[in-house]
Amino acid sequence: MEHVEKLVAIFLNASDFVAFIWGPMKLALMVATTWTDAIRQLIDAYEEIAEALGNLAFFHNLIQSRDHLKLVLEDYFSDILRFHRCVLDVFSRPEWKRVFKWAWGSFRREVKPILESLKRKQALLSDDKLQSHAILKEVQDSDQYAQEQFSNLQISLEDIRSTLASQHLQSKTIQAQEMKTYLESRLDVSKSWSDLQLETRDPIVENSGNWIFSNPTFKCWEVGKSVENKVLFLNGSPGSGKSTLAKTIIHHEKRKQVFESSGRSFLAYFFFKHDAADRRTARSMLQHLIMQLVNADETIMGLAYERLSTMESTELADLKKLASDCFTSRPTATLVLDGLDEAIDNEHEVSIAWCLNELLPVANACSCNLRILICGQRDGRLDVLLSSHPQIRLDMVDAHQHDIEHFTKGKVAEIHARFLLTQQEEDALVSKISSASQGSYNTTDYG
Repeated sequence: MEHVEKLVAIFLNASDFVAFIWGPMKLALMVATTWTDAIRQLIDAYEEIAEALGNLAFFHNLIQSRDHLKLVLEDYFSDILRFHRCVLDVFSRPEWKRVFKWAWGSFRREVKPILESLKRKQALLSDDKLQSHAILKEVQDSDQYAQEQFSNLQISLEDIRSTLASQHLQSKTIQAQEMKTYLESRLDVSKSWSDLQLETRDPIVENSGNWIFSNPTFKCWEVGKSVENKVLFLNGSPGSGKSTLAKTIIHHEKRKQVFESSGRSFLAYFFFKHDAADRRTARSMLQHLIMQLVNADETIMGLAYERLSTMESTELADLKKLASDCFTSRPTATLVLDGLDEAIDNEHEVSIAWCLNELLPVANACSCNLRILICGQRDGRLDVLLSSHPQIRLDMVDAHQHDIEHFTKGKVAEIHARFLLTQQEEDALVSKISSASQGSYNTTDYG
């Protein structure tokens, strides 16, 4: 390792740009040295790259004068950077040793076309006359041949990239679909009902609920720096718009993910429903959460597939363990549970106990920044279980009351159009309904 470190240090000092090529290699090797199996496999992978770069030295002197060779070198650098990105995706996961087997399997599939690309470039540059031209520029009879070959390199490189990308995508898609089909059947989940619930439009005024993002309690939870702010209880009376707020927050988190580095965070959610028999239990919640994480991460798909395919039956404890391991395999994760008061029997206790006593401790041990948002009624059950955690009471938030007033004005305007109310009557009706709402939109369809 010392020899590699000295060698890499030389390259790091050569140029600011070269650091992007050799720096990640040094970092990955330093992390991997803590586990013998990992360092061996990583060195083997880098050895494959070294072999593919072997004949590039022949063209050292020609690179600066030949534009076509500069493009070739640029293509080499692009492949190596893509390779590094795949490597860092493996070793930047919290507790990477725990999921190394599946992450490394995903890595090998991702880098296969990269290594093939390097090998094909090596084959293109292995032509005897090209190498003779590079070594002996004065050999005139090779000059024309070399010019023609160099001019064709870019076309060949583009063809290589296109062909390999197509083959890789096709193979990867087929394999992923087979695993996904099995997991959907095993977990009894097809298209996520939670996704369908998220897509359902609410009849509440658009942009209502945006006040939540400037609420101090919510902002502390969103940052999630301290242990005390990892869990937030958002509560209100029936019809208060809790589900609407949950959806607003989920959409907000999805937009944030677009601007984050790929593979750095997880977002999963579940909506409990009292009128849906398969949406009222902790088991159903775990099944849907696992499937969402599987769809978001190929490594997690491999982990879940291997775990479940080796089990004859799936106990609740197995699902809890699998969900915890999946959730905490990325540096940050967000879990949103809505309507927990609608869970059947004591399933709300089982769900909260898993969140607080199993998932959170695993996340802390893995250095995973996990945040949990629980939405529900203060029904004498949830508020007791979550009494030690920060909460937002919708009936005590002025901005939420303003949303209700705005919504009420729209509804009263509809009545005005039908019954020709005077402005005074309309204002009085808005005031009466809003003041009596107690933080509720006054219809369970909006809760």
